[in-house]
Amino acid sequence: MSRPSKAEEAILLASDNAAAADYLVKRGEAETGRFWDSISEETEAALLERNDRLVNLRLAEYCLYPATAHALFHHDPTDWALRSLVLSNQKIAQGLLLNSFPECLFGSAEALRAFLTCITPDEA
Repeated sequence: MSRPSKAEEAILLASDNAAAADYLVKRGEAETGRFWDSISEETEAALLERNDRLVNLRLAEYCLYPATAHALFHHDPTDWALRSLVLSNQKIAQGLLLNSFPECLFGSAEALRAFLTCITPDEA
């Protein structure tokens, strides 16, 4: 991943969904955070627009931007696989200041607590 960022983004966006998903896994396993990552928030949004199940699952697990995580989490309230991957995303949690993840998905600590108190064991 040592290409210039715009070239890296162009290659990723031109890739098929399986290759994009593989890239997201490698990116997620890298030691760099979003401040040194070559993929922008706009590129994550473009990948999200594909609405491909595998790409969405990989984005949920490895996205670096709160807007991507928020969109994925709220996309389908019945998709617990996707939602649980968003909630367990360690890369985004490490990249946010003031430890505001997963609060940023809900807008406030109170809304997060309300969510956590109303989920059932089948949903967790």
